[in-house]
Amino acid sequence: MIILAIILVAFAPAVFWLWLILRGDRYAPEPKRLIIRTFFLGLAIAIPVALIETALYPGSIQNISSLNSALYLAFVVAGTTEEIGKFLVVRLSIYNNPRCFEEPSDGLVYSAAAALGLASLENVVYVLAFGFEVILIRGLFSNLSHVLFSAFWGYPLALYKIGKVKSIPLVISGLITAIIAHGVFDLLLFTGSIYTWLVIPFFLLMVAIFILLFRHANRISPYRGGNIKPSC
Repeated sequence: MIILAIILVAFAPAVFWLWLILRGDRYAPEPKRLIIRTFFLGLAIAIPVALIETALYPGSIQNISSLNSALYLAFVVAGTTEEIGKFLVVRLSIYNNPRCFEEPSDGLVYSAAAALGLASLENVVYVLAFGFEVILIRGLFSNLSHVLFSAFWGYPLALYKIGKVKSIPLVISGLITAIIAHGVFDLLLFTGSIYTWLVIPFFLLMVAIFILLFRHANRISPYRGGNIKPSC
């Protein structure tokens, strides 16, 4: 019974955010089965990601001894490992589907599904370690922040797939931007000082960027107007 409660509490925020994001996919909503599959692939990738992170930083995040350690943990251990893991889930699975991933918003939807899958398993770990109350903070900030980071590579990846842009470096730049944003967010949390409060305006800025990206995606969707029917 306790295990079921932990799973429900850990997954609830991710399910809510994913439901909210899917409401913004207006013109050619993606099949629910593919979104669910991407979510669980994101959950699965969290295991090797955690193993790599442990190998890179075997210590505890509660005992960060210096600024250099905080930078390394934020940008390399967490930022790089987790963003590449989420990116690979989307790039190696749904991206190759010839009938789907065919409008700009799909990059935001599938990157969000992978991100929330990974975040859900993180939630389980944190609830086991710190209790149910930790989900109040993680559900609002940490879970959604994973979505916001991933949007930086998810959107250009979709634009490249559908031919809106021809530049692979743009996709790579998006992945690097996601790693940097992830690192900055974590670093602000790791400082445990007055600077930690800067995470709030930084978070709100990323929310605004995500909303603008989604609006732009819907505005340039080939299915806007209903003249073209989606194939997936």
